[in-house]
Amino acid sequence: MLASVMHRHIFSGCSSSVFSSAWKSLTMNKQITNCASRHHATNSVLYPMYSRRHAGCSSVNRAFSPALSCSHRPFSSSRQMMTSDALALANSYSSRVWERIKGLIKSFKLIKYSRTDLQYAGMVMYGCCTDPLNHLHFFDVLGLPDTFNSWFKITELHVWMCAVRLSIEAYDGKYCRNEIVKNMWKDVEVRSKSLGEAASALRKQQIKILAEQFRANLFAYDEGLLYDDKVLAGALWRNFFAMQCEDPRKIELLVHYVRKQIDNLECQDRHTILANGIVKWIPINEVKSSDPKTSSF
Repeated sequence: MLASVMHRHIFSGCSSSVFSSAWKSLTMNKQITNCASRHHATNSVLYPMYSRRHAGCSSVNRAFSPALSCSHRPFSSSRQMMTSDALALANSYSSRVWERIKGLIKSFKLIKYSRTDLQYAGMVMYGCCTDPLNHLHFFDVLGLPDTFNSWFKITELHVWMCAVRLSIEAYDGKYCRNEIVKNMWKDVEVRSKSLGEAASALRKQQIKILAEQFRANLFAYDEGLLYDDKVLAGALWRNFFAMQCEDPRKIELLVHYVRKQIDNLECQDRHTILANGIVKWIPINEVKSSDPKTSSF
């Protein structure tokens, strides 16, 4: 009532056409205000739902015009795409960096041979530590019993001498040395099975003992090689002969054999060793000690 009375007072001096147009304008403003209020209420309800699905859109677009935000990807898929793109970029970058690192390493000659070449060289070199050697002659000359343990002692000694030669070849030598040791234990496993039908647990226990002795012998032989012949003779007497040799001439012969083989391996070609795995040994009957009495050995 109050509003209608006020409208009559305000527009009493106006013509009917002016009053009619003013009243329509006032009514339209009220409708626009009510519509905006309803829109605000609807927006407060629907906004959380659409905010989870659409990123980068205004509240009106999320609430009333989903079609306008169709061009925007959902947040989860967009993040996944960003993560996958970042991983792909990181992988490509790391691969390029690694290729440059390998190029620098090759330029400094730290890595020259592939792993396949070194694996092949290690397998062939281990064969050179067993096949060309006349084990029966070793047994006769050094007074060793014809047993599996004696065969292993001879093989172990030549594997160690190859490891000494490869120790100066940086990464390539280290990798090839590890391959020689792997092939040695594979051969030990095969040969131990061919000895007879023994329990698997007992065979594994004996191989474990050999492995422990092998590691200890390497340290002892290295120490003897770095020091004088007395230290090397003591290491060979304790480990190779198992403190069972009473003839000092045999120990002296083995000391000269080790020294001469180390010098012989150092003179052999690096490429022949690392690429082909071929090493040549001096026969033990060609090694003579300083004592004329042992020249027959």
